[in-house]
Amino acid sequence: MSCKETLTVIIGNGYLSGFLIPLLTPSDVIALNRARSFNPGLKCFKTVEQIKCDVFSESSLQRLAVMIGARPVKIYCLLPPSAYGDQAKKISLEPLFKTLSNVDIDGLVVTSSTAVYGDEEREVSRSSTIDTRTRRASSLLQIEQLWQSFYSETRVVRLAGLYGPGRIIGRDAVQSQEHIRGSSSTWLNLLRIEDAAVAVHAAMLSKSPEKIFLISDGNPVKRSDYYDYLYRLTSESENLGGGPVFEKSSTGGKRCNSLDSWQCIDCMPSFPDYKTSLDSLFK
Repeated sequence: MSCKETLTVIIGNGYLSGFLIPLLTPSDVIALNRARSFNPGLKCFKTVEQIKCDVFSESSLQRLAVMIGARPVKIYCLLPPSAYGDQAKKISLEPLFKTLSNVDIDGLVVTSSTAVYGDEEREVSRSSTIDTRTRRASSLLQIEQLWQSFYSETRVVRLAGLYGPGRIIGRDAVQSQEHIRGSSSTWLNLLRIEDAAVAVHAAMLSKSPEKIFLISDGNPVKRSDYYDYLYRLTSESENLGGGPVFEKSSTGGKRCNSLDSWQCIDCMPSFPDYKTSLDSLFK
């Protein structure tokens, strides 16, 4: 690895990082994972090093500090909310912040979730009021604020429900013909993983003064419509009987309007239509 050029550090080497890293090469990248389970698809990138590192442990972070050295660093924190525990304050980020406080940070992007806007029936955009009446939303906001208090220029990307190659929302339930959790009449806000990676990368590079982004495919869909279409695709390949059955019936749920966020980062989703996108995943 070069000793002068900017280094990229990815905290949380999981599903999203597998699609983000190809957008970063040939730059030098260090991808961190608490477990020793590395993405085999990234081994072909010569400038990418995957390492085991627990960012909540000061002793584990010593190796990262040495690898960074005096280089400027771009940081992507892609940790899922579950990595922080039920409440963000239960796991201290102080060891990580202590390590990074000695680093020349050239940009920091943290992924979050559209769940911070709650479940009330309304249209939301990046500037909408948040709703922390649920434990999940409250925890997400705590995580965002912890990063913002450490680095004031932190950019937060609130992502809708991720799906894509190897991960199709609801497919297991449809295949096993289980009752679908929740109501058929509530809304789903979706985001193809490739578009998520592009948005997160663009948020880092954006010249926009905005620091909060809501990213979805921009086309909320009723859960009944989504699962009916998913069932049709699955039954064609697996000859299922019956159809999707939901546990309860109610209305509600937010509808994400992400247009202004995409405009801020100067790009648009490549997969705005869930039907066309699902079709491609079943081919």
